[in-house]
Amino acid sequence: ALFPTSLVAQDDKTYPKAEIFGGYSWYNPGGSLPTTGKLPGIPKGWGAAATFNFNRWAGITADFGKHYKDVVNVDTYLFGPQLKYRGDQFQPFVQAFAGLTHISPGFVSPHRSQPAFAGGGGIDYKINNWFQWRVLQADYIYTTYKDKNLQVSPSRWDGARVQSGGVFTFGGNEKPLPVSAACSAAQPSEVMAGEPVKVTLTPTNFSPKRKLTYAFESTGGKVSPSEATATVD
Repeated sequence: ALFPTSLVAQDDKTYPKAEIFGGYSWYNPGGSLPTTGKLPGIPKGWGAAATFNFNRWAGITADFGKHYKDVVNVDTYLFGPQLKYRGDQFQPFVQAFAGLTHISPGFVSPHRSQPAFAGGGGIDYKINNWFQWRVLQADYIYTTYKDKNLQVSPSRWDGARVQSGGVFTFGGNEKPLPVSAACSAAQPSEVMAGEPVKVTLTPTNFSPKRKLTYAFESTGGKVSPSEATATVD
């Protein structure tokens, strides 16, 4: 008698096709104003981001934020790649951005958008297949904003940003169909003693993207497996 002892599928785990983040954002603009000197951090703000994943590890992110203060408002519009390690629960990531910042000092008029770059990372905690908690995200935003109307020796407005909030995930978590495998009748159906017998194992509902590995054993005779087919002499 011949038995298939195992049928193993090798494939990456599923991953969300898209991730939408929204939450709190703190920002240190790093600039100076004539009336206040060096600006303190801006504790009033929000951040939002959408990441579209190419595979389990890499995606592209569109990142937006707004920070409010009596003396200045700062908006960010950033785009760039994200790399993420998808553990069972904790999922750290790194990212790099390019885009624009719009800086609006409250008492003068050089309100304008300037090129900006940012880099950083964070860690998400997976609660279920549809929601994660962004425990922490920290980035450093480098802007090209400088204006001599504000100060004779203007300082560049570069600084750190810290965020936390919720991440909603979409796609990639479809419920799989039940899988099974059927063994065909021996071929040929009638043989003389010492003649080889061949059987084939047919899997059902396995993903075509998966690589299947087969194993057979017999209670008598020598087994010669080849993929889904085994010959017993």
